[in-house]
Amino acid sequence: MTVINHYKTQRRQFLTGIFLVSYLFCQAPYTIMYLSTSSRSLSLTNGAAAFNSPVLSSNPASLSTDRLSGGFHHFTFPLDIKGNSIHGTYNFTNTHLIGLTITSIDYGKFTDSQTENTFSANDLAIRVGYKSTFQNHISYGISAGFIKSKISSYNSTAFVMNAGIRGRMLSNRLGMGLSIENWGKVTDQFGQFQESISPDFRYSLFYKPQHFPGFLFFDYVKQKNIDDLQIYGIEISFSSNLQFRLSSSSEKKYLEWGEVFDEFIAGLSFGLTWSYKKYQFEVASQNLGPGGQIIGFSFIFNPSLIRD
Repeated sequence: MTVINHYKTQRRQFLTGIFLVSYLFCQAPYTIMYLSTSSRSLSLTNGAAAFNSPVLSSNPASLSTDRLSGGFHHFTFPLDIKGNSIHGTYNFTNTHLIGLTITSIDYGKFTDSQTENTFSANDLAIRVGYKSTFQNHISYGISAGFIKSKISSYNSTAFVMNAGIRGRMLSNRLGMGLSIENWGKVTDQFGQFQESISPDFRYSLFYKPQHFPGFLFFDYVKQKNIDDLQIYGIEISFSSNLQFRLSSSSEKKYLEWGEVFDEFIAGLSFGLTWSYKKYQFEVASQNLGPGGQIIGFSFIFNPSLIRD
């Protein structure tokens, strides 16, 4: 159990110092539940849950694609941590969609302080979701996920579920969503560690001002045992082929440090999307203050027209 105790300490330090923006604060047993699965979601600080997304998101009612889309996403985190994700979304009728995401995180190598043995740690998450639409204004969706965390020779597994509803009005310029996220159960513990998963509740809103080439969004996430989270930002379409995103959250206050400029950019996320024919290329960055940055790159084929 020495290995487990050592890794638990390493993970707690990592989450506290690096992943404050993911609002974990070590309250969740699986880091991967709250990490971005695409560069777009990274640039939006995992917000804008009520707006259309070609990748299965926290609110499955927002899943969107014209017919079939898929993509690969790569992330680099501080401390040389790497992440990868692939997704596929299929619209098999005008009102029914299914989505799949597979995400992995490699935390790297660790050394036990007592035995000096090295070991690795990684997480894997697989989610499948379904969305249906009623009269083009109300959509609802549900997703189920399997999570596996491995630390050396020890394993822990869990099953989680998301469910959401979304409504749009004013020619789809105003949208509101409600979702319950990461409601689940740990089925296999790390040894004698008793861990549980507490669900989050998200209220999301977006608005596209008339004659404005983009949208504004605000998400409010109610969490158990820790402060509620507010996420806000903007997306601007410079053309049909180029979009820019900028966002932040209420956890920015925990990342402020140093000079005035450092405090200004701490907690900010931004990203660019460039489209060429049936392909999209995305890049995003999230500033973690003294913790460094998360960088994301995505390649998506046959992307959805998500700007409706």
